[in-house]
Amino acid sequence: MNTDLESTKPQALLLISSGCNVCPSVLQALCDLLKEGLIASLETINLSIVPKAATRYDARTVPWIRIGEYELEGRHSPSELRLWAERSNHDSGWSYYFTYLIENSQRHKVTEKIGQKENLINVLIDLLGNTETDFGVRLGIDAIFEDLAGSSSLKTAIGALVSLSHHPEARIRCDALHYLALTHSDEVVPALKDGTQDDDLQVRESASDALQSLLRKD
Repeated sequence: MNTDLESTKPQALLLISSGCNVCPSVLQALCDLLKEGLIASLETINLSIVPKAATRYDARTVPWIRIGEYELEGRHSPSELRLWAERSNHDSGWSYYFTYLIENSQRHKVTEKIGQKENLINVLIDLLGNTETDFGVRLGIDAIFEDLAGSSSLKTAIGALVSLSHHPEARIRCDALHYLALTHSDEVVPALKDGTQDDDLQVRESASDALQSLLRKD
């Protein structure tokens, strides 16, 4: 048995149903990835026979796919599944996965993942700091941070958000200052006060609003 393969390649799980027209092609694509060694194992469950598995995995549609820690729903081409298998071996894959979830109206799953692994919040901060991040994704991240307001997950990101508050782009500095206030932590007061001295008027106003918002929490 190749233990290196087990430790470095993702395991896959596929939920199907007997009446699903898309499922056979997804199953074949995953079998091909298994043969190529891009995934270490493949478990397939037919919900028509084992319906309780849908509840266990919170699957609301088929095909439902899990590759490593990434959960996907619906039709995915062989090339897309290959990409997810390859991404599962790299930390950068989380950025693609969170973007996928937000774009597919599943931001609650991002919140759940961060609740399980608090350091994953840094993935969102990296997306915020990337000027190429789509506006719709930024709106999704904003909603997630609002949901996480005052949480320990958001508090662990204070250092990264302080760094982001010095980003070259003013709109990103504004966002960072707003999210610092959402931590509900007095630790961020110096960073917010620094923001009130920013060269950009909008950033100064954002910092002032964030500071007032934080003080009201006290």
